Amino acid sequence: MINTGKQAQLAQLKDSNAQLLKRLTARESRLNRIGMGIDAASQEAFEAFADGINGIAQGVEKTLRNERDAEAEKLTNEATAARRSSTHTSSDTAIADIMQDVKGCIEEQYLAAEKNLQVLASILGFFVDVDAVLAGCISVKDTQIFIRRSILAELSAFDCIFAAYNKIPNGSQIAVQTAHSRNGVPRDYVEDHYTQRTTKGGLLISEACIIHDEAHGMDHAPGIYTDEQISKWKTIVDAVHARGGLFFNQIIALGRVADPNFLDAQLKGPSNDVYRDREVKEMSVDDIHRFVQHFKQAAVNAMHGASFDGVEIHGANGYLIDQFIQKQTNKRTDEYSAETLKLPKEILDAVVQAIGASKTGVRMSPFSAWQGMRGDYDPVDQFEPWVRHIVSTYKDLAYVHFVDPLAGSSQEDFRKSDYLKKIVRDAGITVVSNSDLTLEMANERASKYGEAVAFGKLFISNPDLPARARNGWPLNEDYDRTSFYGGTEKGYTDYPFYK
Repeated sequence: MINTGKQAQLAQLKDSNAQLLKRLTARESRLNRIGMGIDAASQEAFEAFADGINGIAQGVEKTLRNERDAEAEKLTNEATAARRSSTHTSSDTAIADIMQDVKGCIEEQYLAAEKNLQVLASILGFFVDVDAVLAGCISVKDTQIFIRRSILAELSAFDCIFAAYNKIPNGSQIAVQTAHSRNGVPRDYVEDHYTQRTTKGGLLISEACIIHDEAHGMDHAPGIYTDEQISKWKTIVDAVHARGGLFFNQIIALGRVADPNFLDAQLKGPSNDVYRDREVKEMSVDDIHRFVQHFKQAAVNAMHGASFDGVEIHGANGYLIDQFIQKQTNKRTDEYSAETLKLPKEILDAVVQAIGASKTGVRMSPFSAWQGMRGDYDPVDQFEPWVRHIVSTYKDLAYVHFVDPLAGSSQEDFRKSDYLKKIVRDAGITVVSNSDLTLEMANERASKYGEAVAFGKLFISNPDLPARARNGWPLNEDYDRTSFYGGTEKGYTDYPFYK
């Protein structure tokens, strides 16, 4: 019989190729979904590409079924002969030959797919890294997929995108990093901040934008609800698009944590409450219905007014949606109690109905205690029903963005966080991980779990972070936290590029 070591190598080879086949099949399924609702030329190109992916899958399957099985039998015979002759040279060579043959066959299929990709590129005008598509993995250093903005809305996942994320990832900080606006209108230098951090095919997620005047309550925070705000954001978005970048707009309502000094309405939240010595009034059902419409309209404003590529619903860090999810802040006993998840469900449904699931992301922070959240409640008990509702209802959702437990949190929290993420991954929806991750940790998560990774602090202090990551250049980790919520260019547009 073949020795144990050789059996292990064969098993590893078989598993590796089975995983590749699974990924290729998943890619084909996604391509079939995204090929709907676009012009005829693009549709034809997508179908050609989907056929190419299918051909790759079939080619790999044929290789596995015919060539490798034959080689495996040959290897077994050679190993038996080698054992009898007390030499293992031929069996070692056979192992190498099998690996090389499979690799060669797959490379041939890659070349065939690349030809289809070039046809697609000539029609749609964008470049796709075929290795990223076929491998179905994300690597901060060397795996990016470049997708022109005009077709981003048709893609149901970003699992080959290096996610460049311009907000504080630390759950112990306010989720909005860039508070640089006047009357909710981004200041002129905000465009510089984003374009400095734009890479071709890189995904940017904006600072949190207030959905309506009555959802406000933060100094310098931008909005996405007036014509002036929308127009200014469109100028910024156009500048990012001109450099080949992708841009999602994060939308938010503050709820009970709003500062009344910057709120032209009564301070309201899920329940009658006192927060920071401020009286909070319970939102009526009419209030809730109105806020659901505010979220919907903000999404429409972002997509159709400001030309963002998608919207991320901010349901984390102790803001309004998070307040309704958690029992720590939602004491209601009516239809909008924490157990029902009715408000977050209605908001997500309204946004998806307005702009589509593939253009919608959701952010959550199950393990954050920031702004009086979590309490003594089990995060999994509170968030698993929300996660399962999302993945079962919106299978084409762009992504779910998790704020991870902070560095130094218990291993139990990290284990539970991975449990929630796995629910999302198993549903075929992209997970974005975010919070205190180094580049090494990001690559490990991308390689091990197939997650996208979002950066905040490092991207503030390294405007060329993707290039530094790819080339192994040193990072500038000397960032100034006091400037994160600024109001001036300092700490916003003045960090150096690598020289």
